[in-house]
Amino acid sequence: MSQGAAAADALQRLAAKRSRADERSLRDRFRREGAALRWDRFFVPEEFTLGFRTPFWDELAEDERLALNHWTYALVYARIRDGEEYARLANRIVAAALRPHDEGVAQLLLREAREEEDHLAAFGAARARILERLGLRGVAMPSKPARRLLVSAGAVRALLLTYGADFVVVYFLARGLANIMGMGFERPLARRADGDPTITLLTRLHVEDESQHYAVSRLLAAGAREFLPARRAGPLRRCATRALVQTVARYTFSERLSKRLERSMSLRAVQRLAALRRRSVAFRSALVDAHFARPGGIELSRNRLLPRLHGRLLAAAALDPVEREAWAERVVVEQQHLRFLDPSDPLLLARRVRSDDPCRQIPPGSRQGGA
Repeated sequence: MSQGAAAADALQRLAAKRSRADERSLRDRFRREGAALRWDRFFVPEEFTLGFRTPFWDELAEDERLALNHWTYALVYARIRDGEEYARLANRIVAAALRPHDEGVAQLLLREAREEEDHLAAFGAARARILERLGLRGVAMPSKPARRLLVSAGAVRALLLTYGADFVVVYFLARGLANIMGMGFERPLARRADGDPTITLLTRLHVEDESQHYAVSRLLAAGAREFLPARRAGPLRRCATRALVQTVARYTFSERLSKRLERSMSLRAVQRLAALRRRSVAFRSALVDAHFARPGGIELSRNRLLPRLHGRLLAAAALDPVEREAWAERVVVEQQHLRFLDPSDPLLLARRVRSDDPCRQIPPGSRQGGA
């Protein structure tokens, strides 16, 4: 049995198992217990807090540290929300395409879309409470370029129509990597004994759901071609798929893009935090700049998971060797602090230009190395 066929078989068995499990609501859990948030406790581990690994941390009073810690929670879940909004939309559209081929897998994706809807409501309510407490409710925040265009049913349907199974493979590869990054942030929160009990419980339940989603991502990235028609052959098609791979990798996982956005959001927030009102504008700006200039606790936690889990995810994905290398190259060269692959991984070709790749136009006499 091929790797793709084995993944498809495992996915069908997982779909049958999950169809027998009850669905639960994180939103209802937060509605019952969210009024009792402990504002005197950190919501994320102290070392994850904006400003923790900077020279300014020792100067901060406890109320300032708490405010920055609570903002860190709100910031990261704003970014998680962006991913879950896309997953909710894409899952429904991919499920419609899969239904004629496998009803059970289609229903599994629809269940996940409902779970994402529930997560958005639960963490949206928690984040709204936090922003209100921080005095940031209603403050407009920037978003990624072209997000409104890309996170639309029309855009997802167009990609699925154009690329077919290729899009499904790349989407679930990207979703699986996002799941891993979420684990790197949330697992330490879920294990906290000294955090807010409601936040800790909500996170633990979310980790359980997202672990299931990661399993589906891994299996569909490997087995999607067993359910959907095969790609059309030809050099133009191969080059188009390669472009899709690199574009998704860059737009979704470029740390340069992500940190620019998070820095901009944090500058806007920190300048308005009541707890830091006695600090000068220059101090607050310098605090944010220093935080994003070096790896923080979140990046260090993610780096403990990323190389191993992402390496396995990528190795199993139904990409051809050049597409796999193109993904590896793009996610590596776009990073500052995150380590998506181990340096010894054979897929790590960020410093190598393949002269045998017909999709690369390499001028005669140009240097064949380094990115």
